[in-house]
Amino acid sequence: MVTLATEALAVTLGRRTVVNAVSATFRGGELVGILGPNGAGKSTLARALIGLVPPAAGRVTLDDADIATIARPALARRVAYLPQGQTLHWPISVARLVALGRLPWHAALGRGDDPADAAAVADAMARADVAHLADRPAMQ
Repeated sequence: MVTLATEALAVTLGRRTVVNAVSATFRGGELVGILGPNGAGKSTLARALIGLVPPAAGRVTLDDADIATIARPALARRVAYLPQGQTLHWPISVARLVALGRLPWHAALGRGDDPADAAAVADAMARADVAHLADRPAMQ
């Protein structure tokens, strides 16, 4: 089971500390909500937890390995991130959007129709209870 943890995490953007002294442990299968007003640092915290924003202090671990030491391709196969409120600039179905999460398993331009990908996408959509939306345009 995957465990993502942080100890005394702080993130600074410019000269402003936007995340300060956050310690938490997240285990696979848990549903966690991070609540707060606009501008409280929720999105910055999420980005720091997956290594998109470097910490000013503290550390983040994925299964006890410091996230900063995990090679980016290996990290991309273990962590997915789809921020809310992003604009899609082309028509794409929900299933194709979910399938983009399989890109880290393929060499550049070496992707074909892989039954393992189709199974992984179907499983992810079923687990999220969105399989019925597979053919719907993701912009809807």
